[in-house]
Amino acid sequence: MRGAYGFELVGAAGAAAQLVEAGPDWPPLEIERLGGPASLRQSVVGADRAEIALVAGDRLTVQRTPLRATFTTARPLSDEALVHPYLAPAAAIGAYGLGREAFHAGAFVLDGGVWAVLGDKESGKSSLLAELARQGHGIFTDDTLVLAGDLAFAGPRSIDLRKEPAQELAAGEAIGVVGDRERWRLRLGRVASTGRLRGCVFLSWSDSLELTPVSAGDRLRQLLSHRMIKGLPPPGPDLMLELSALPALLLGRPRSWSQLETAGSRLVDVLSAR
Repeated sequence: MRGAYGFELVGAAGAAAQLVEAGPDWPPLEIERLGGPASLRQSVVGADRAEIALVAGDRLTVQRTPLRATFTTARPLSDEALVHPYLAPAAAIGAYGLGREAFHAGAFVLDGGVWAVLGDKESGKSSLLAELARQGHGIFTDDTLVLAGDLAFAGPRSIDLRKEPAQELAAGEAIGVVGDRERWRLRLGRVASTGRLRGCVFLSWSDSLELTPVSAGDRLRQLLSHRMIKGLPPPGPDLMLELSALPALLLGRPRSWSQLETAGSRLVDVLSAR
């Protein structure tokens, strides 16, 4: 059984190499693909069903019982494109129904634990993760992190880069336009299907390389801002407070590719010393 984000994936056998080993208790997520016009004016997330407007006019319908994700797209959707990046919102909705939380975040493995990497769009999450992969660290997930308490579920085995970081890092293979942009896909090695979250790294751009602790209040604010499903309250009353109690650092780095290797190494050194 293969899967991602804590679900056994049914209906995308062609992307098995991108998936991790599914745990025996991972619920199945069935995949259906339809072709044709799919415009949706507004996304709606309800108790039993969700309708999500995707990029390029595509549409995702998630039925919770049994859990099924139907993708309606103007162009055929390959197994690999479905698994990354289209699967993420379906997994987030399915996770919410199980009392789990999903964040716009990447994550990497260090000293047997998982560290989340959170930042706004184009804050350098994927390029930092690609650099950490180059340095030999296991990448747990690229852009979506699903948590059940502090238990994290691994994502697909790839990082999608934009053109400039792919060229600067000499990493990834061009796969053309997937979703709303061109992508260069960096294949990842195997990791454990689950891991315990050790803490969070928040990203920002800065004039110099800086690593500073984040207060509990700022951790909570940042975590709330990076939730994938913002229209509904957190699934557990104490979940966000428990996550905000974990260690957190703010990594500020210049917009200079020459600083990326140093930023990755410095981050690992600081976290390893904790």
